[in-house]
Amino acid sequence: MLRLRLVRLASTAAITAILAATSLVAGHDMAAAANAGAWQKRSQLVWDQDAGKLVRKAFVAWDPAPELDLEFVWEGAGAAEGVISGEGRLVWREKGAPAYDVTAVYSDYRGAVKNGRPDGDGRLKLRNGLLYEGGWRDGAMEGQGKLRFANGEAFEGGFADGAPDGAGRLTTIDGRVWNSVWRDGEEIAREPAEGTVQLAQAGTVAVNVYIDSRLNDEFRAAQDEDGFDRYAYEIDDSSGALNIRLASDEIMNLWKGDAPITATLRQGKSDYFEDTTQFGPVFVVVDIANEENQTAEVVGAYLDIDESMSDLQPYIDSYGPADGCNARLLTEFSLMNSGWGPVENARLTYAFGTEAEPGNQTFVVDVGSFEDAAAPSIAGGLEALGIDINRLQNDNFQCASEDQFAACLADWQGSDLLAGLQGATFSDGNAQLLTRMWGILEYTWTDAKGGSNPRQSAVVVDFPVLDVGFGPECGAGGPIERGFPTAKLPLDQTNVRIPINYTDTIAPREQKRFGLNFVADKSSRHLFRFVIELADGRTIDSPDIDLTYFIPRLPAMN
Repeated sequence: MLRLRLVRLASTAAITAILAATSLVAGHDMAAAANAGAWQKRSQLVWDQDAGKLVRKAFVAWDPAPELDLEFVWEGAGAAEGVISGEGRLVWREKGAPAYDVTAVYSDYRGAVKNGRPDGDGRLKLRNGLLYEGGWRDGAMEGQGKLRFANGEAFEGGFADGAPDGAGRLTTIDGRVWNSVWRDGEEIAREPAEGTVQLAQAGTVAVNVYIDSRLNDEFRAAQDEDGFDRYAYEIDDSSGALNIRLASDEIMNLWKGDAPITATLRQGKSDYFEDTTQFGPVFVVVDIANEENQTAEVVGAYLDIDESMSDLQPYIDSYGPADGCNARLLTEFSLMNSGWGPVENARLTYAFGTEAEPGNQTFVVDVGSFEDAAAPSIAGGLEALGIDINRLQNDNFQCASEDQFAACLADWQGSDLLAGLQGATFSDGNAQLLTRMWGILEYTWTDAKGGSNPRQSAVVVDFPVLDVGFGPECGAGGPIERGFPTAKLPLDQTNVRIPINYTDTIAPREQKRFGLNFVADKSSRHLFRFVIELADGRTIDSPDIDLTYFIPRLPAMN
C-alpha cells in the first residue's frame, strides 16, 4: 500500500472527486507524508536456497497509512532480512484475509524497492482501479510515467514529487485527448491533441461486465442428474476492478489458501471434483450503455490483455486408506497433484494421534518431487514405535459377534500389539480402530516466470489399524459429459489484443449486451479489459478484470 502525493490530476471535477475517494495524499509535502507513516516489521516463511529449506525471516517496510491496519507481503530476489530493497513485489492487504482472496489486496507494487519504499521503475495498482507505471523515488512518483483511473481518465508524461510535472498527454472521462502542461501538480496549459476528435456531448458511453447468472444456474443444475458438483464463477467488484474466481471456497482454500490436505474417515476423500466437465466456462455479459444525446456507432471491439500467465501452483489432494475399502493396515497414502506444475523437493513431517490432536513424537519422510502423484509411507514411523506391521496386515482380528465390537476394540487398544500407538487410536463407531496422521508437507514449486516459491500445507490422513468386523462394502459411480460454447484465452503472453466480432449502433439512452464464454487450457491468471471502438475515433474500456481460472490437470485424475 502506497500513498501518492497528488495535488490534482486535472481541472475536471470528476478527477478531483476520484482523488478524494481514494484516500490518497493530496496537497501534503513529502515530509508531512513521511511523518504520517511508520515502519512495519513482519515475519514471513521463505525458501532458503542455500539451506534447502523453509526458514522464517523478518522484513521491514515503510507503512505510510498505519491507520488502515494493513499488513505487507514481500517477494523479492534474494529475500534478505531487514529493510526491504531490490527488485520484487510489495503487496499490502487486509490482515487475516485468506491468501487467495484478491479482494483483500489494497495495493500491489511490482518493481524496484529501496529503503522499504518504491524507488526506480515500478508498477502500482490500487484496488480502487488506479494504476501507475513509471518512475519512483522515495515512495513517490518521479520521472516519466502513466497514471490511469478505473473510469478511463489518464495522464501520461512527467512526474515530480508525487504529482504531474511538465508536458504530457491527458485523456478525460469523455474520451477526449489533450496536450497538457503541469507545474508543481497544477495544470497551467491545455489544448486539443493533434489528430483527435473533440466532441461536445452530454454523458458518455460506458462498458460494464458481469457474470451471466442464468447460464451459471443452468450449468450448476447438471449436478442434479449425476450427483457430482458443478463449479461456476463469481465476480467481486467491491475494489473497483472486477475480480473473477471460482465460486468454491473449498477449492480456492486448498489451492491458494491454508486449508489442510485431508483424507479422513469423517470426511472421506477430498473429492471436490471427479472430472474436468464439472468446471464451467466463465460466462460473462458485456453491457454497453449509451448515456449521450446522440447515437453511438460501435465499429469494433477487442480484449486488451495486459498479461495471461499459466498458474503452475500445484493443487494437492489426498486419498488415504480410510477413503477406500480397506479393513487392514496399509502404510501408504496418495498425494495427487492436479495443478499444472510439479511439486519439488517435498518433505513430510508427521505424528500419530487421535481425531482431536497429534502425539508428541514426530517422524520425517522425504517425498521428493512429483508431477502427478506420490505415495508417502508411514512405515518408518510405525516401526520406530515398535508396531508389528506384518501382523496387522495379515492376522485375523474378527470379533465373535457385532454386539461385541466395542469391547473387542477396547481390548485391542490396550494390548501389547498397539502399545506403541497408546493414546493415538480411535474407533470409527463400528468395527475399526484407526490412527490419524497429522503432518506438515513442505515443498517448492516454480512459476511461469521461473521463480521458486516455497509452500507448506497441513496434511491429515486416517489409517485403519485393524478391523474386528467383516470389512466395508463399496460402490462407485461416474460423471457425465457436458459441453458449452467457449472461447479460449491465451497463456503466457503479455500485451495481447484479441479482436471480438462485434459491431452495433446504440441509440441515445439505449443499452446493448452480448455474451462471451471463456476457458483456458490450464489454470491461469488473466489481467485484461474489454474495449469498444466508436466511429468517432474514441475507445471505451471496461473496468479492469482480474480472472483466476481453475481447471484440474487430467493426468492426475487417472
